[in-house]
Amino acid sequence: MKPKHLFLGCGVIVLCFFMLLVFIVLVQSAFLKGTKIKKGGKIGVVEISGVIHSGGSTGGPFSESTTGSDSIVRALKKGMEDKSIKAILLHVNSPGGSPAGSYEIYSQVMAMRGKGKPIVVSMGDVAASGGYYIAAAGETVFANPSTLTGSIGVRMGTLNWYGLMKEYGVEDMTIKAGKHKDIGSPFRPISEEERALLQESVDNIHAQFIRDVAAGRGVKERDIREYATGMIFTGEQAKQIKLVDRIGTYHDAVDYAARKARIKGEPELINLKEDDFFPFFQTAASKIAGMPLDPRTAGRLDSMVQNLLLVTELAPH
Repeated sequence: MKPKHLFLGCGVIVLCFFMLLVFIVLVQSAFLKGTKIKKGGKIGVVEISGVIHSGGSTGGPFSESTTGSDSIVRALKKGMEDKSIKAILLHVNSPGGSPAGSYEIYSQVMAMRGKGKPIVVSMGDVAASGGYYIAAAGETVFANPSTLTGSIGVRMGTLNWYGLMKEYGVEDMTIKAGKHKDIGSPFRPISEEERALLQESVDNIHAQFIRDVAAGRGVKERDIREYATGMIFTGEQAKQIKLVDRIGTYHDAVDYAARKARIKGEPELINLKEDDFFPFFQTAASKIAGMPLDPRTAGRLDSMVQNLLLVTELAPH
């Protein structure tokens, strides 16, 4: 493929993306036709979706969306530094993931509390394990009645192929320096000493999880430990045991954040993406249609066009 054809293809994709944005915003406008909206202050929305991990977020139409701690931390800082944004809303729809990645985001949210901008959490279908870890840092946490949340626990697992290898006469040859360097190896049985060491590590991470949730929720650790068995709860159950503050929808959380930030009129929702290129098109499309694009839709479209550009770039020449 010649360079000019590649650039032309990218240009067509970007143009189609822009036209799709305009269409979506126009559809939103049609639903709200006849409703007079007085624009108020801005609320920065941060999407926590898919598996949580360290590094950058990924996702698009050809793969599952994931949440990278580096991307989310940058987005949160962007929201705090922007003086036009009066509140932060975290929309969590994640089953969890990396303890380290979850802690990175939790820690950033905790550091932002009390800095003049309300930080509200809205739970989607699921906000469990690492998803709940992050949610617990919010000043006010909303859950739908049927949201699945909690799962305050830690697991470590690996396959062990020793029995299968022995049956077929396959032998592992590992040369190591350090008694426990190959701990958890799938090629040999685990010793009781090694099992105890791994259990100690898992218990320590679990204790960190409980401690941080308690700090985020403003309760004693013993109040969390009672429910930190890895069990999941519905939103209604979580409200009863004080793992969340309120039962409500995403829009209820938006309205609450607007009230806390003393925003008059309908708040403008801003998708706090760390990218600068694609939000330009979102803004342009919104101005043409006369209303802002829903941040949740904007985030999905950003991922879509990035994947399409990547596919074009990697296409055979």
